[in-house]
Amino acid sequence: MAATTASQTIGPYWHIIEDKSLADLTRFGAAGEKIVLTGRILDGDGAPCSDACIEIWQSDPPASDAFPAWGRANTDANGTYRLT
Repeated sequence: MAATTASQTIGPYWHIIEDKSLADLTRFGAAGEKIVLTGRILDGDGAPCSDACIEIWQSDPPASDAFPAWGRANTDANGTYRLT
């Protein structure tokens, strides 16, 4: 069973998540193999969370002009997210 995490809010910044390009860490032209990370967020009752914000940070390779080393995605109606 997956561990339960605390509930948080991103407050008035939800509009930032509507920029779908933030879910692509290669958006500035990073070279190399692309990996797609997908997952699903469920609430404590096992129902999909359609309003979750997922943020990812990567330290290797380090951030550069072509690779921001972070991404952000929202979940869809099924609680699913996708980051590249």
